[in-house]
Amino acid sequence: MARVIVRAYNAEGYHKDIAFLDEQQVRMCYSKVKENEIADGGGVNVCIDPKDFPEMVYFQVIVK
Repeated sequence: MARVIVRAYNAEGYHKDIAFLDEQQVRMCYSKVKENEIADGGGVNVCIDPKDFPEMVYFQVIVK
């Protein structure tokens, strides 16, 4: 079972995990991350608007 983690980093290198997903469902998402009811490509997904995270300088997607 694959697991996806979306991690956001600030300029000092501090990070927070803002979403956890697997192929069945969104397991957890930070309050600013929106679950997408209609998945364009099918499957499970979330929508992340970088404007909602002005303190973060980059995002990382980890697939385990």
